[in-house]
Amino acid sequence: MKRTARVARWITSLALLAPGPTVLGAAESADFERAVAAVTGEAAHAVVEVRFVQTSEFGGQTRRQDSVALGLVVGADGLVLVPERQLQPEFRVFDPEASSGDGTALLRLAASDFRVFVSGRAEPLAARYLSRDGDRGLAWLQLEGTPPLPRGVDLERPCELRPGQRFVGLWRLPARQGGAPTTAPGFVGGRTAAPFPSLSVSGPIGPAFAFDGRFCGYVVTIDVDPQGVGGRPWQENLLVDVETLARLTARAAGSGRATPR
Repeated sequence: MKRTARVARWITSLALLAPGPTVLGAAESADFERAVAAVTGEAAHAVVEVRFVQTSEFGGQTRRQDSVALGLVVGADGLVLVPERQLQPEFRVFDPEASSGDGTALLRLAASDFRVFVSGRAEPLAARYLSRDGDRGLAWLQLEGTPPLPRGVDLERPCELRPGQRFVGLWRLPARQGGAPTTAPGFVGGRTAAPFPSLSVSGPIGPAFAFDGRFCGYVVTIDVDPQGVGGRPWQENLLVDVETLARLTARAAGSGRATPR
């Protein structure tokens, strides 16, 4: 339980760890206040808490631990978008028997037993792992249960952010802390072509919204240079736009995969 609480606090504070704090002036603060009302009224219901079990196998031992992440219900078919690196992170661990030259081995945690907690619903919904997009670090879960399933953000409504614009990031506190939606401002810095065409942004990880409440995309953290500086990967926060998400979500819905790759 202590481990679960630590993970929950880490997920909650994830947005605060994003690079490039965004400071608003007085006039912008008033605009942002109105934007927060529009965004939370339009989409807070779609931000959900995903609890699951992570399993690792190393040194002949199998370990299981409870974990938690934030998800976003997308579209009308009960699909939940979650950052893949929160579900199944990868680590380099010391292994004297490893074939690599640095004496380390890659350890990947496997996720299972998904339970999705929806605002206003006492009992969680079961979900299964459906699909992933490794390039963008995203995964999709499929909610299972009796209708009605929670309504997702609108993937068909056009929304394009441009360099120099601000946006609203939205996430939710853990259920044990009340589960209230919370927001933070983000800023679009510029366009990038690699590792995929997108916008480079500063601000919170997760769903991004225009000031009028439209869903504009999802911010992910990508290792753009795995070697980085001093052996630490160079990371960027990139916005996967709503048009791309609509295409990827449609592909995930038709994939039929039910287990992680």
